[in-house]
Amino acid sequence: MTVARPCPIRQACRREVVRGGLFSQRMRNSALFFVFSIAASGCAASGSSGAGNSFSLPEGDPEAGKVVFVESQCSFCHAVDGVDGLPAPVAEPPIPFALGGSSKRMSDGQLVRAIVDPSHFMSDAYPEAATQVGGESRMPAYRNTLTVQQLIDLVAFLQDAS
Repeated sequence: MTVARPCPIRQACRREVVRGGLFSQRMRNSALFFVFSIAASGCAASGSSGAGNSFSLPEGDPEAGKVVFVESQCSFCHAVDGVDGLPAPVAEPPIPFALGGSSKRMSDGQLVRAIVDPSHFMSDAYPEAATQVGGESRMPAYRNTLTVQQLIDLVAFLQDAS
């Protein structure tokens, strides 16, 4: 007769869930990595400048995204065309462009990639001193600070402003 042994991985996961500790952080990072991976694969699907246009996130809440934008201090560097009530950017040197506006529309995948890995693609249309430090984007990567829902809402806010 075979005795069924409890799965040690399942037991460890249950302990972490009960504690609310590291497991929940791992789950959050895994979920964000999953969304990021889908976005990145959508961006790499074609070699054209419109790559990633087929990727779309679930519907987000633009008002909640505006809160994320302010609380994550995005407004420290970025203005958003057509959106009132945001703190004015104070970064020095100033970022030479505003987000939003119909001429600057990006796909969900492109926005996700720009938020979680801003150094992946940096336009050469702007002075390097205004957008980069040591060859890397001045913008911090938000891959470990935003929840998936915050990312979805932030993208909804930026898309709504476009």
